[in-house]
Amino acid sequence: MKSSERIKSLLGIMIKFVLLPLLALGLLFYAFRDMDLREIWNIIKGADYLYVALSFLTGYIAFVLIGLRWIIPLESMGYKNISRLNSINAVTVTYIVNLMIPRAGEVARCTAMNQAEGIPVSRLLGTVILERAIDVIMLGGSILLTIALQYDQMEAFAYKLLTLRQDTPAERAISFKMIIVIIIVAGIIITYIFRRRLRHTILYHKIEDFIKGMITGIASIARMPHKWAFVGYTIAIWVMYYLMIYFMSYAFEQTHALSAANILYLMTVGGLAQLVPVQGGIGAYHSAMKIGIPILGIAAITPDVAMAFATLNHATQTIMQLSTGAIALILISRAHKRRINHITKQKS
Repeated sequence: MKSSERIKSLLGIMIKFVLLPLLALGLLFYAFRDMDLREIWNIIKGADYLYVALSFLTGYIAFVLIGLRWIIPLESMGYKNISRLNSINAVTVTYIVNLMIPRAGEVARCTAMNQAEGIPVSRLLGTVILERAIDVIMLGGSILLTIALQYDQMEAFAYKLLTLRQDTPAERAISFKMIIVIIIVAGIIITYIFRRRLRHTILYHKIEDFIKGMITGIASIARMPHKWAFVGYTIAIWVMYYLMIYFMSYAFEQTHALSAANILYLMTVGGLAQLVPVQGGIGAYHSAMKIGIPILGIAAITPDVAMAFATLNHATQTIMQLSTGAIALILISRAHKRRINHITKQKS
């Protein structure tokens, strides 16, 4: 038993610290392959950094809003007088940890909040699962809205992603709608045929738990004392995600022509890239933008401009996460010391 646990632990370490970084490097190589790196750097140097700063700011405002939103379900569980600053800093820790270990940020966030406020990690994880379920629903909503407003672009993106072709032929052998239908039908058939075996797999139980979590999450929102505030924060968070791309579009002369629907499309494509479990979306985001931006068909946005846009946007948010995350770690450590000192004084 101990031997199998060691093997499992070793595999987990290999995946997180070897395979996933290699995947990120492979995606980066794909993204920058055949690109003029000097030209990309010149385009980045010529950007308007006032708008870059605004994109940086809106990214951090999203963290602030997530922190404020987190307090609502915690208060509904009976935890009152939670420090807003501690909540915001714990959320910020999520992203600096994710830059090192994919998907570890949520646990780090709960651990940070536990240290600062003393709330059990098990209770905190439940609220984080709720938030993840809501964010998946919001991503799904943005995908549907993008399909409604930018159907041709989403169809071309799906085609290029699945075929890895650089061109988009005028007459495709298979349409985006047909791809969706085939995937759904194939999924249903496979699930039905192997339903008994699938019930015993880890993936089946994870999907089942995720669906149950989403249903439970939606139901729990309805029971919250301040449910409309929670909904309002959620909408505001996604508005910030949109504004991050919006302000970055004004950083380059060539991307001024992006419409509101184009920016929504880029936000959605970027959101899908973040689902790839690599450190901080490195490589995955760049590759998605390399495929996605040229589809918009704006003459001024050359492949080099597209990659400069993607690189600067990703770098801006990465620097924001590193800088604010480092400060958050210091502040959480101080909050933890204050809490321990307070407990010690009460006991003495």
